[in-house]
Amino acid sequence: MAYLYLLAAIALEIAGTFCLKLSNGFANPVPTFLVFVFYGLMNVPFILALASLPLSVVYAIWSGVGLMAAAALGFAYFEEPITTARVVFLGITFTGVVGLAVSLQHSA
Repeated sequence: MAYLYLLAAIALEIAGTFCLKLSNGFANPVPTFLVFVFYGLMNVPFILALASLPLSVVYAIWSGVGLMAAAALGFAYFEEPITTARVVFLGITFTGVVGLAVSLQHSA
């Protein structure tokens, strides 16, 4: 169940990050408002995930997956350039997130 909470926290964080870009520096009121809604709601499942999982693993997975999703949104929706360096470093991030998740399973 803790991983479902973590997944919900990640989804809300990604929605908040997407709205950050859409807010255009507070110029667009609806996405600006939604930033606060999504980031505020994100804390509920995040805290529930922390009740069962170690902070280091939860935070690393949450931030790593959020970073990779933000990059994917940037590439797909905002037409940011996909460079070799970005792909390589996203791959390193992915490896780190998977490694931490696997290490949690082996330490239990």
